[in-house]
Amino acid sequence: MTLTEQLDDWYEEDEFEKMVEAIEGIPREEWDYEIVHYLACAWNNLDEYEKAMEVLQERIEEKDRENRWYYKMGYALFYLDRIEEALEAFRKSLEFCPDDEDVLEYIEDCENILADGDRDPEEDGEDEGEDDEESSGGFLGFILLSSAEWDKEKLKKDMKDDWNIIVEEAEGEAEEKEKLLFSMVEGGILVTALMEMQVPDGEAEWAAERNYMWPNAVEAAKKHKAHLMVTVMGDGDIIEKGILFVKLASCCCKQKHTLGIYVNRTLIQPDLYIGFAEMIKGDDLPIFNWVWFGLYSGENGMCGYTEGLKVFGKDEIEVLDTDLEPRELQEFLMDVTVYVISEDVVLQDGETIGFTEEQKLSITCSEGVAVDGMSLKIDVNRQNY
Repeated sequence: MTLTEQLDDWYEEDEFEKMVEAIEGIPREEWDYEIVHYLACAWNNLDEYEKAMEVLQERIEEKDRENRWYYKMGYALFYLDRIEEALEAFRKSLEFCPDDEDVLEYIEDCENILADGDRDPEEDGEDEGEDDEESSGGFLGFILLSSAEWDKEKLKKDMKDDWNIIVEEAEGEAEEKEKLLFSMVEGGILVTALMEMQVPDGEAEWAAERNYMWPNAVEAAKKHKAHLMVTVMGDGDIIEKGILFVKLASCCCKQKHTLGIYVNRTLIQPDLYIGFAEMIKGDDLPIFNWVWFGLYSGENGMCGYTEGLKVFGKDEIEVLDTDLEPRELQEFLMDVTVYVISEDVVLQDGETIGFTEEQKLSITCSEGVAVDGMSLKIDVNRQNY
């Protein structure tokens, strides 16, 4: 039996200590590429993530790093809670091997954690979250499906018909390609993957409860049997990447078995999302696709919040206990959001904002009420509106 055959056997039997002992008994100058990967794998399975990262970085030069290297590095970073770095590593791994379902699942986990602050969906959305700038730049959506099937050719046709985007797929194994669309286009890398399972932990139902404009949202969420994970990767301009994401997600909403789209921690009606996307054709920003404007009744008036500004590297905004009508409050939040995103403005604690010379609305930063982490509270009532 060769050493690699023995290492394979130990791996199958979860004898990771024996793998480490055997490899470390070999002079280091004799460690080749494969041996280093076996050792990193063993360290990762023994929860020695720092050691796995160290051997990968020290023993494999940058020019020789490919799918396995980035996957093992991402795995170690993920379990060290270095999620942003893990996401970057998994995305690199996916570029080498776009049909790797394990990598896709880790990307989904990373982007969920960054977007939601590792929220417990069983709680009411007000638990303590991290003020994470690291969630910026990560557009992610889930198309809930009533059946674990999709028509990839229809999606490609819709992208061409609706947005004049030609989707040319990367090569991969036929079986895996049926579940995955991976294409490099101008503005980013499109990824759509069929996940033959429900969104975990009842999160879709939790998100459905947040949509005050869709009475049957929870019922729709409960019917889903699978979902499409939709994301756009790349280091390009955040606005361009966001527009590309909306184009892809809106076409995914046209799939036969679509029940709803879960974005910005809210489940939205497919037709509504598709309609909002049409704003792009009028050269307007698809603000309602990017940001959810939540409204609810507080003890002393109407309250509203944004959900989605973090993706653009901005703080979420809340208005509490205002005497504005719901429509007025939604329009105010929309106006501020358009200003912040289009002008790349960073609002600060202690400053004021206004849309006329006389209007000076105070801004304070504190723990979010309806959003995770910190948020900017804008004091707006009819007397100063």
